[in-house]
Amino acid sequence: MHVCLAGPDTERWAALLAELGHESSLLRAAAVGQVVLITGRDVAACAAAAAAGANVVAADVTDEVAAAMVEAGACRLWRADASPAWLRLELTLLARSLEQKAELARSASEHRENTIRLNALLAHSATIIASIDRDGIFTFVAGDALAGLGYQPEMLVGKNALELFASLITVASGKSMSMGELFARVILGETMYVTTVVNGRALDVRYGPLRRGGRIDGVMAVVHDVTERHEVEVRARDAEEQLRMVVQNTPMLLLAFDTTGKITLADGYSLRAICSPADVVGRSVSQLYSIFGQAPVVTAADGAPQSRGSVVDSALAGRSTAGIVRYGERAFEYHTVPLRRDGELVGGICVGVDVTDRHRVEEALRAADESLHIFMEASPDAVGVLRGDRFVFANRALAQALGYEPAELVGRSALDLVVADERDEAERNITRMANREVLRDVDRRLRRKDGSVATLHYSGVNIVFDGGPALVLIGSDVTEQRVMQRKLMLADRMASMGTMAAGVAHEINNPLAYVMANLSFVAETLAEAGSPAPFLRPQLLEALTDAREGAERVRQIVRDLKLFSRGDEQPRAAVDVNAVLESAINMAYNEIRHRARLVKDLAVVPPVYGSDSRLCQVFVNLLINAAQAIPDGAAAVHRIRVNTDVDSVGRIRVRISDTGAGIEPAQLGRIFDPFFTTKPVGVGTGLGLSISHQIVTELGGEMTVESEPGRGTTFTVLLPPAVQEAAAVVAPPAPSAPRKRARVLVIDDEPSVLTALRRTLGAQHDVTTIARAADALTLVRAGNVFDAVLCDVMMPDMNGCQLYREMSSLRPELCRRFAFLSGGVFANQAEGELAGLGAPLFEKPFDAAALRAFVARVGDEELSTS
Repeated sequence: MHVCLAGPDTERWAALLAELGHESSLLRAAAVGQVVLITGRDVAACAAAAAAGANVVAADVTDEVAAAMVEAGACRLWRADASPAWLRLELTLLARSLEQKAELARSASEHRENTIRLNALLAHSATIIASIDRDGIFTFVAGDALAGLGYQPEMLVGKNALELFASLITVASGKSMSMGELFARVILGETMYVTTVVNGRALDVRYGPLRRGGRIDGVMAVVHDVTERHEVEVRARDAEEQLRMVVQNTPMLLLAFDTTGKITLADGYSLRAICSPADVVGRSVSQLYSIFGQAPVVTAADGAPQSRGSVVDSALAGRSTAGIVRYGERAFEYHTVPLRRDGELVGGICVGVDVTDRHRVEEALRAADESLHIFMEASPDAVGVLRGDRFVFANRALAQALGYEPAELVGRSALDLVVADERDEAERNITRMANREVLRDVDRRLRRKDGSVATLHYSGVNIVFDGGPALVLIGSDVTEQRVMQRKLMLADRMASMGTMAAGVAHEINNPLAYVMANLSFVAETLAEAGSPAPFLRPQLLEALTDAREGAERVRQIVRDLKLFSRGDEQPRAAVDVNAVLESAINMAYNEIRHRARLVKDLAVVPPVYGSDSRLCQVFVNLLINAAQAIPDGAAAVHRIRVNTDVDSVGRIRVRISDTGAGIEPAQLGRIFDPFFTTKPVGVGTGLGLSISHQIVTELGGEMTVESEPGRGTTFTVLLPPAVQEAAAVVAPPAPSAPRKRARVLVIDDEPSVLTALRRTLGAQHDVTTIARAADALTLVRAGNVFDAVLCDVMMPDMNGCQLYREMSSLRPELCRRFAFLSGGVFANQAEGELAGLGAPLFEKPFDAAALRAFVARVGDEELSTS
């Protein structure tokens, strides 16, 4: 045991405690449960230790001091003339006392744990268990089903059960009695089984006496919720009654007959409309005709005439039949089946359904279909009807929009008309409509008969057409409207370009300044020295390295500008959102850096399906708006934050926040309206946010804004992820053989480009350079063989795409060896042609390593000259 000492001569007491086998230390601050030995006359220390909850022993004190300690309540044990034997005794007694306390604490803890486990077990039990004392008070309630009755244990414990459940209850014998009467009988030793209803739930309850030590202390109730069982029993009774009511009140005719053809059961609303079922039972089927007043006309399901006796004869022969029986204007669809008992044929059953009204409705539907055809044909909107993906109907407005006759579209796949890059999305939309989903406001680009492209804006729905399910597309030709929208987008993009022009020029001029300075240094050094001295070579190498780094910066800026200026007809593909954001930041950075610090937090996110140029337009607009919301000259104070992550449903989330002026609440509702702007007159077109919102919506996403005046604005863009296809397993490359020297043909109308490419590739390959496409064709026609062809896209007289087609007809094997060169600025038509040809494209300024890799790869392939 560890003892804390307080008072004089602590060393002697410490030695004495050590002899007795106890550890000791000086008392600094007493705590609950500590053993404290007070010596001498330190009454204050003794009182403080007792007040702190310590176990105090007083020793070596005078009678007067001891009396004062006892009076202060500070001392459990004391003795004026303490001795080692006394101390051993007192400490032993104290240790036993502490052990007893610990044992009691452990017992109490185990009791609490057992109680908690029992309560947890009962709390998840479908059975409710409750104990009630002799006064009718709930003392314990548990069970998971209790919540289904609208109660919690704390709502019942301590309450009087006789008052809470005072209504009559039904015991197992069927007798009803009050809760008080039942409670009195259980207290006397009976066990009662009760059925009752509490808060709409049916309960089976067993009340039994609760015995402790041979006497009854109260009542134990075990409750089972049997609502579902009762409901099943009630539903079974209801179903039987409903079946009887259905047979009696629906337009049915039910007959059962024995092996002699005599009717043994007759019922049904249709039969009751003709005669009383009692008049039919006991007669043969043939005798019914005299009751009905006229002979029926019987036909099989396929319309073939049948004899009247076949209805019964087929069932008695063990066959099932079906057909139509007509009595005057009324028609019944009948089904006759054999009736067997224990495998033996004992008769048959005939069920007839009055289908007179259905036949009338079918006639009406045929008339409605004819009207629908007339309406669709006369509609000024383009209307097409598909089964699967093929047209079964096309009106003249749709056919004219696509340059066809209506009959030319019927039977043709609608997917064949869709431009290649939208075909997968169109197929998904057809599947969605087939699954009863309504499509609204979809734009789809379709190829006209003459090869041009039309944009159709349509909605689609699944309906019944000509008696079968079909997909109806209703829309209009919005080709000219979309052209105007693209012009508006281009106008907004050009406005952004104007805003960024000074910054871009600044960014280009910086690297160009040291590129030109370094190149001038190299040129002057070479001119003065003739050949560089050895000590100048490191400086020349460093100058060339700096020049190359500056040129790379210019190339990156130009790449970002080309991305921003791409046409809107660019095909959709998987787009890296973070890469597009980086390009947008590069272009808008000069607007940002003089106003705020840029903070980026770009998480790894999946790609989205869309157009990188249009997304770049969205992000540039948002970044410039954020910068213009912040005044000049406070860049150290303000922040613009760009954040990407994935939200809870898997969408890619882009947030662009600023600490600028914010937007007034009254203006937030109009922030995406065309031509609405919060900027001063002459600043901005009012189209940026409207166009950005439209672009995001067309990509299947959402754009929202939150703002607080004086504290800033946050725009959030949510985009659906692109559908990821499984990556193909690529085999490890085989050990490469030594590279052969390839024959390379380069066509470009810029002499400096030809010179640069000859220098880049000439060390490893034989390079032929041509400035005109026609001269290149002359070389190929003359039988010259090339392993690789590099061709500029935009050239006078004949462009690169035209040359590719000419060469592919002369030498088809060159198609897989052909690559295009481009400065990145060309007509939309050329861009579409490039995408269709599928040849690789290298953008200027070139990546020399990529060019060499392409030539090495195609140069190593075996070239067929056949």
